[in-house]
Amino acid sequence: MTAELLVITPEAELEMAYLTDFQRRKLVRQNLFYTQEGARAFYTYRNQDFTEIRWQDEVAFFQRQPFWSAEDATAFVSLGCGNTAAELPLLRHLHARAPWAYFGVDSSRAMLALAQETLRDAPFPATLLLADFTHSDFYAARDWLLAPYATRVYANIGGTFGNFDQAQIAAALRDLIPAGDYLYLDVVPKPEDAEEVAALTQRFTQLAANYRRFFASVLERLCIPQEYGAVISETGTDPDLDTVRCTFRFQAREELRFPCFDEMIPLYPGETLELLTIRAYDGGRLCDFMAGYGFARVDQFLPDTGSLSHRWLRLLFQRV
Repeated sequence: MTAELLVITPEAELEMAYLTDFQRRKLVRQNLFYTQEGARAFYTYRNQDFTEIRWQDEVAFFQRQPFWSAEDATAFVSLGCGNTAAELPLLRHLHARAPWAYFGVDSSRAMLALAQETLRDAPFPATLLLADFTHSDFYAARDWLLAPYATRVYANIGGTFGNFDQAQIAAALRDLIPAGDYLYLDVVPKPEDAEEVAALTQRFTQLAANYRRFFASVLERLCIPQEYGAVISETGTDPDLDTVRCTFRFQAREELRFPCFDEMIPLYPGETLELLTIRAYDGGRLCDFMAGYGFARVDQFLPDTGSLSHRWLRLLFQRV
């Protein structure tokens, strides 16, 4: 079954918005990482994370939810779907038990091309949408595409939630998801033991070296010469959430100027560009935080992640 591709917002318009933000704030929106060859490069690092998670546990999790029905149609809406590898085993087996349909939303056409490859033999109906789910122009498409479905589960998988400003992403999800619908959120859980927290923080900071080629790719697309600086990492926390937070920045060693639209943007010695932020969460604090944005916790589980060095926490919320 071939996945249909719908263009909600043209890619050039999306990239213009992200570059405008980059020009104004000297912050690289995560969306810019996954254009062109950056999409495929990302999965040289991340595919194992998805294949290690047991689909059996995830299917059992969904089958115990109050919305589960073997007859009623359910829509699974993946926000920032990437290549859809994380969802494919789950949706394949959910659809074998009930009428589930898949909607994958991403702002990168390159990612959606990978998604079409992944979904080439998918047995369930699949629609891919080129759009930014935080933009209001996606809402109209959401309404007419999802109207036929009795249950709608919006998913933010692969740790994407942790890459954004937390208040902004929570507010965007609140505005997007109608009351009564569900949010399936996937985050890295913060360990309770202090030594394990220290080990997780160390693993986070090591990603600057592990992702060197990945960061190099986005800097090259932004016309920023790597020899003028270095990627550094800094750790901290979000007080309202009690997170472990690691932010990666490109720090200039000497003055450089790079083009953005028709002007040259200066970066002075010691000045930084924010590239990426990742987080691990205290589950209880995260649920309290999301409650402030209209999301009530329904259920959660820790999937078996096999040989991975960290765990994932899957949380199910309902918009109230």
